[in-house]
Amino acid sequence: MISPAAWGSRWYGLHYAAVNPDIYSGDLSGAGTVSASVSTMRYFQNTSANVLSGSASMKSAGAGQLSGDLNLVTTTPPYKQALSFVASTPTSLNYNQAAQLSEIAGSWKGWLSYGLGSNDAFSISIAASSGVMTLEKEFNNCLWAPSGTTAEPNPEVNLFKLKITMTEKTACSTDINGKTLTGVAFVQKSPVVGQTQRLIWVATTVDGKGMSFTADR
Repeated sequence: MISPAAWGSRWYGLHYAAVNPDIYSGDLSGAGTVSASVSTMRYFQNTSANVLSGSASMKSAGAGQLSGDLNLVTTTPPYKQALSFVASTPTSLNYNQAAQLSEIAGSWKGWLSYGLGSNDAFSISIAASSGVMTLEKEFNNCLWAPSGTTAEPNPEVNLFKLKITMTEKTACSTDINGKTLTGVAFVQKSPVVGQTQRLIWVATTVDGKGMSFTADR
C-alpha cells in the first residue's frame, strides 16, 4: 500500500512468509512516477519483533501495477538478502473514488499481528460517524486509546488514514507502549465463502515497529 501524497507518500508492505507477516515501511521518493524508491526502509520481523533496515526500488507498468526489489539487512549470514515482489490493486477495489466510512464502519473480528505475538479472534468496532476505533479487550497486556485511534477516509482515493494511540500500561510491550502508530486501511471483496468484505490495515511507529490486521465479515 502507498499512502496519498497528502499523507506523506509512505509505502507499507506485508510479507506473509508465515501466518504473521513481516512489516515493511518507509517514505517513498518519486511517488506518482513510473519509478520510485525507499532509501531508508524499516522492516519489523514478526515473532522476534526486531526492526532491521534496508532499501527498496519500485516500478509501475501502469495503473494499479507495482513491482519492487528490496535489499535487506539480516542478523545472520550472509547478512544481506534480496526480495522481489509483484503486486496489483485488487479487482474488487475501486481505488479512484472517495473512501466512505460506511464501508468500514461496524464490527470486525479477525487476525491481529503485533510482532511479539498474534490474536486470531481480535475484535474492533469503527464508529460510522467519526471513524473512532475501539477494541473489545487488551492484547499482550496492551490497549489503545479510542480518543486518539481513528480511521479517516480520503476524499480522493479509496483508502483510510489510520492513527492508533497506545495507552501507557506497565505490562505492555515497550515496542508500542504509549506510542502512536500511523498507517493505512482499505476494504475489498472478501475471498471467504459466505463473507462479503475484507478489511486490511497496517500501522507503524516512526522507527518501524508495527501491527497489521485482517478481518472478513
